[in-house]
Order: sequence, then C-alpha cells, then structure tokens
Amino acid sequence: MSAQEPELVRLFLEDHQAMTRALVEVIARIEDHDMAGAQRLADELDRSAGAHIEFEEQVLYPEIGRCRGDRLEEKLRSEHRIVCHALNSLVRGRPLQLVDAVFQQEILQSLKT
Repeated sequence: MSAQEPELVRLFLEDHQAMTRALVEVIARIEDHDMAGAQRLADELDRSAGAHIEFEEQVLYPEIGRCRGDRLEEKLRSEHRIVCHALNSLVRGRPLQLVDAVFQQEILQSLKT
C-alpha cells in the first residue's frame, strides 16, 4: 500500500481481484463441462458480491462518470449487467450464452495487469 492510498481503496481492490478470480474459475469450470462446480462457485459469488457491486454502482461509478465521462461509466455498468445475468442464469440452471470467449479473455487480461 502506498502512503497515498487509503486502506478502503486497498481493501476494495483486493476484494475486486478476489471476485475476478472467482469469475474466471466459474468460466474455467464451464469450459471443463463441470456445470455442478460452476453452479456452486457462481452461487457463492452471487451471494458474496452484493455489497461490492452496490458500492460500485452507487458510489464509484457515478464518480467515474463525473471524472472520466458517461461512456466509461456506462461500459462498467454494462459489464456488471452481463456478469450478474450470467451468474443468475447459471445459479438457476439456465444456459450461459453471455460468457463468451471475448469476455473471458477480457477478464483474464485484467488479472495479468
């Protein structure tokens, strides 16, 4: 943690990275045709991500919109909608058509940086 970085920011970033890793694990289970494992992990992620997503949607994204513009804010909100829809579909045993290869690569790339 840098001297300038508040503890809240550090904790939020760690939480975000943990959720991203969990989402990548869900995708890996789907690719391995382990739908039961993917559903279990998706359910855990769906239950644990609520407060994080609420903070992003209500506090962080509006601030990003003010600082960086509405296009970035809408892109981030769109990503949330896609992930939430995919997780909800998986938890309820519906086909996961929104977790495509491009989206998976974006998630994996973000983990590498």
